[in-house]
Amino acid sequence: KKKQIMAKLDDRELQLNNRQAYAALRQARVNVDNLKETLGRNEELYVDQLISDQQIEQLRAQYQMARAQVKSARVAKDLARLNLSYATIKSPMEGTVAIRNCELNQRVTTADTIFEVAELDKLRIRIFVTEEEVHRIDTGARPVRMKFDALKGTGEKGEFTGKVVFVSPVVNPANGTVEVRIEAANPGNVLTEGMFGRLTIETDMHENTLAIPKQALVGEEGHYQVFVAKTSSAGDTPIAQKVDVVAGIADADYVEILDGSIDTETLVIIEGQNLLSEGDAIVFASPM
Repeated sequence: KKKQIMAKLDDRELQLNNRQAYAALRQARVNVDNLKETLGRNEELYVDQLISDQQIEQLRAQYQMARAQVKSARVAKDLARLNLSYATIKSPMEGTVAIRNCELNQRVTTADTIFEVAELDKLRIRIFVTEEEVHRIDTGARPVRMKFDALKGTGEKGEFTGKVVFVSPVVNPANGTVEVRIEAANPGNVLTEGMFGRLTIETDMHENTLAIPKQALVGEEGHYQVFVAKTSSAGDTPIAQKVDVVAGIADADYVEILDGSIDTETLVIIEGQNLLSEGDAIVFASPM
């Protein structure tokens, strides 16, 4: 739990320093009270011209110095109390202790990390996206789908849905990427820190559009083609015909076709197309 005590350091010296600071503050306050009373009596004597200017100025200066010592003692007391509080180590957040790097009676320094606390019910992922693609990602706009191979065979579904919560405004000049942070619920705490997964960020959605398997594409970006099955002039053996296409948005399996060069009745070749040439005879893997 947040603020739950996780460890306690040896604070005997800090306890003594704290008591000493409190005692010094009490003594400083007593000195101020005594000097205030003395100064009050001597102010009356000064009015009656029974003491000199020098004597009253000395008392006034001593009183002001005593007041300053009270302020200094109060700061020292607060500092001692603060240092004492550091001896009790509390959890800064709700979560589970993921790593413990200390044992009973072990000596530690301020540079040591003795606990790592993880908030396992909420998954946080950092990814790095190229500057050319990051403009397509908005925080919280569309879901992020995640798959974790480590959960296969464990009875867990291995698929999770999250959302983008942060897109860095800064491009890393070393590699041209932008940091993107994603959050997702972790029901049952089945995911643990350090797991590797595959993410799909949905950047756009087109309904009632034509899409084909991505593996059907040949060529290179900006100049894609697909092979389609056409009836030969003889009318008996189908042949391969290369068709230029304009690709739209895509996911892991399918790509949108924008230019209308093919339609829902077109037979697109998705196996062996990289070995085909225009006009090659083809054989269907299953009856048409």
